[in-house]
Amino acid sequence: MEELKAKVDGGATSHSRRDPRLVIVLIASIPVLVRLIYAWNYPGADDAFIYLSIVRNVIAGHGWGLLPGVTVNLATSPLFAFVGVGIGLITPHILVGGVILSFAATMLGIYGVYLFSKRLTQDAGARIAVTAAAALNVNLWRWSGTFMEAALAWSAAVFLVFWFWCITQKAERRTVLDNFLLGVGLGVATLLRPELGLFGGVFFLHDLMNDRRDIVRRQLASALGLAVALVPYIVWAVGVYGSPLPTTLGAKSGGHLPVLSPKVALDLFIVIVTSAPAVIAVGIAALGATVYCRQYRGLAAGVRRYAVLFLVPLAGLAFYLIIFEYMQSAARYFLPFTATLPMLLVPFGSRIRSVFASRARLVNRAIAAALAAQGIAAVALFQTVLAPVLRHMWSDYVQTMVAAAARADQLCSPGDGLLVVWDIGVVSNHLKTCRLIDAGALADPDLKGLSLAQMVDVRKPRFVLETLGTDQNKAVTQIGSNYRLVLVWARQFRSHGISTAGEEYTARIFEIAQ
Repeated sequence: MEELKAKVDGGATSHSRRDPRLVIVLIASIPVLVRLIYAWNYPGADDAFIYLSIVRNVIAGHGWGLLPGVTVNLATSPLFAFVGVGIGLITPHILVGGVILSFAATMLGIYGVYLFSKRLTQDAGARIAVTAAAALNVNLWRWSGTFMEAALAWSAAVFLVFWFWCITQKAERRTVLDNFLLGVGLGVATLLRPELGLFGGVFFLHDLMNDRRDIVRRQLASALGLAVALVPYIVWAVGVYGSPLPTTLGAKSGGHLPVLSPKVALDLFIVIVTSAPAVIAVGIAALGATVYCRQYRGLAAGVRRYAVLFLVPLAGLAFYLIIFEYMQSAARYFLPFTATLPMLLVPFGSRIRSVFASRARLVNRAIAAALAAQGIAAVALFQTVLAPVLRHMWSDYVQTMVAAAARADQLCSPGDGLLVVWDIGVVSNHLKTCRLIDAGALADPDLKGLSLAQMVDVRKPRFVLETLGTDQNKAVTQIGSNYRLVLVWARQFRSHGISTAGEEYTARIFEIAQ
């Protein structure tokens, strides 16, 4: 009877301290406001323009590829490419439409975190803390509002885990239909970002630790749902491309397994730390308090109960360490795997309160202070490190590539080939006369594995455009002694990469002579 009264009292307290909607909306708006204030015109990496080029080609009737009439599976996120085509059919401002969609997905994902927190705790303050931890992810700030799938994949990850949690916590026994529908959702998410397919394995491991009843039937139902979502795309992709696998897969993988690159490990560690420093600090405090006071009772049960929250980032960490030898923009790829980090504030905070039961108010203040420190650190990092680079990408990199494409078109006669070394996204959107040849072999997979000199032998380009030229990687030194390259145009610009901030590149156009 007393237990029932306590539950009723707890529910009444929760109802009387209902979370203010305006506060939640303002918290969800933080990434959008930061981007608009500091780097409103950052469209994303060069890949954003690859998506834009694909969308424009499809709408113009030139097929699914980067080059008119050349069908190549370039989209790592086929669902985002489809959405981009949908945007293009509605408005000619495709880039702007995609940016708005990305901002909306970010806010929706943060609201999803809030809804998830309501399932995890009745404490209104804890729910706001969890939501704030999600909104103060500096890596989410960077990739929100770009014409790329990163923010959408993060939001999809939030709702996938939330969905799984809801069906595992049902009062009645979960049904096979629940798992089938979850599998369908997992398949759709995989089309948005292939790595989200790993969440199926995460859900299986969580069930293995917590609920093995009919686990085989449930997993078969999920696999069937996954197939229902993926098979139509696979059939379509095989019919259109000849394969459902994008050409980007081979370009980004290490080529041998497992890779276990120390550089990738360091990059991912930095992403995790910068994404949720307050959560990590509270987790360390919870572990330290447990060891110091030797209060281990219930620790294993707590880890099992919240296993899915821990397994998501661990799965992403293991996957990228095994697959990638290096990662360009590690935060972009790992961002969906940071989705469950904010929710860990609930078990971590609960653990500390159980150890220091008489100091719950002090614990709450400490967590609030940690979140405030995360917000201050995130703003400082974004303002001093990220924003200066993101802000000048359009004026430096994009405008330089536009100028390079314009100059190449002036030099080319119809049908002349332009071998583009390194980034092709912006150039492909503006090139009109020259025949683009992709040295990266993404748009030209037949060139994969060839040296630059061999590419010149095979495709006979008249010009070479080196988009990210330095003294060390001049195309003229890579093509060899068989050809003489004459410099006909050059322009310097500041790096648009965070890891190379402060460096200067030179875009160069060479004419090829025998």
